[in-house]
Amino acid sequence: MMSPYKSIITCFFVKYAVFRGKALRAEASWFNLLVFVLGVSSFAYTTIVNGYVNSLPVWIFFIFLMPHLSSLARRLHDLNRSGIFCVIPTILTTLPYLTFLVLMLVLNNPYFTEECCRVPGFAEIQLLIGKLYPLTAAVGIALIAVICLWPSQPGKEQQPK
Repeated sequence: MMSPYKSIITCFFVKYAVFRGKALRAEASWFNLLVFVLGVSSFAYTTIVNGYVNSLPVWIFFIFLMPHLSSLARRLHDLNRSGIFCVIPTILTTLPYLTFLVLMLVLNNPYFTEECCRVPGFAEIQLLIGKLYPLTAAVGIALIAVICLWPSQPGKEQQPK
């Protein structure tokens, strides 16, 4: 079993964008737990300190996106599944958040006039995204947890090459 430190080093530095091969359950679990804790803590920190969300959670998202996807893909290979399925929980957890950020940037941009915000249904779209985000984020996080914690095929959990 990999230690948390070794699994984080492996995923972030050694196999940053390696989508081939297999990942142990501990490797994927510890790394994705780190990504989750960093994302939630940066979002909470910027919200509490500033009163609004700044770009810190977005930078953390982009820095950890590639190793997150590669660790999930390698974990799915260990489960004899296609690695492309790691995109589904990632989209579920990030698409509403990024859409919300884009809408905030459009609304707060001084180069846009208020005419762009008077599109029929614009406010309803914002409300819908705000209501759907917790649900999609919860489903995506649950899918990532299932992928990371699902037991390997019998006799196949061994140190990847």
